[in-house]
Amino acid sequence: MERNAHARVPVGFREEVRTALKGGAAGDLRLLAFEAASFDWQPAGLRLIGSAQAQLLRSSAPLGGVPDEPPSRVVLFTGHMVDAADRPVAKARFPRTAQAEARARAMIKGAVERELEGHAASFLGIAGAACGGDILFHEVCAELAATTHVYLLMPPEPFEQASVQPGGAGWVDRYRALLSRSTPRVLQPSAQLPDWLADKPDYNAWERNNLWMMFNALATQARDRVLVALFNREREAGGPGGTGHLVAEAATWGFRPVELDARELLTASRTGADEA
Repeated sequence: MERNAHARVPVGFREEVRTALKGGAAGDLRLLAFEAASFDWQPAGLRLIGSAQAQLLRSSAPLGGVPDEPPSRVVLFTGHMVDAADRPVAKARFPRTAQAEARARAMIKGAVERELEGHAASFLGIAGAACGGDILFHEVCAELAATTHVYLLMPPEPFEQASVQPGGAGWVDRYRALLSRSTPRVLQPSAQLPDWLADKPDYNAWERNNLWMMFNALATQARDRVLVALFNREREAGGPGGTGHLVAEAATWGFRPVELDARELLTASRTGADEA
């Protein structure tokens, strides 16, 4: 009975468990446990994960993506990308203007400065590296001498094509500079879900990416968990994998929300245009 149950676990799932164990990625194991919940082989899958987690606890090796000592505060960031050149003005969220970028940077910097108070020596930021809010978050943290880790859905080159190049050449240069300073963690080989996840309903790779970052933030065992979101609720698409998705998920997992009203970017951009 046990042998049959184990055999039903997809090969791809077993491989991801082995990879997470080899890399000491406790957060990745938490993601896999969450994803297994909708499949009939869940009990056997959870036994595999439980065994891997037990091995990590017995190991003296550092956990992948997790500091040697738990940070006192972990800040998970999410925010809108810079608008693509062809995005309709009526749907703008992060205009491609110097004024909008300056306002976004100031808002993010203010939030990070507040979260650093009392935690400067034990702070960790986690974010992706898309053009716009993500890159600004890493840049602001570097300016304030705050440690961040970069999480990419897929390897650097295809990620650049999908999530950085739409912002323009300047953002590409900043993305490459960021990766030269911080080796990223990569979730999967492409933007396609692994075969074993293909039948999971209402799920896509970007949603998986959000959950992956969140579970890795949880795996740090930080006493204080914060989600900073540069977010325009009025113009959130609402689909899986967006800023709104991570805002909602993080709230259910006990993250303290810090919401930065991205409507201010529209106001800043209009003001700049009026003054020009």
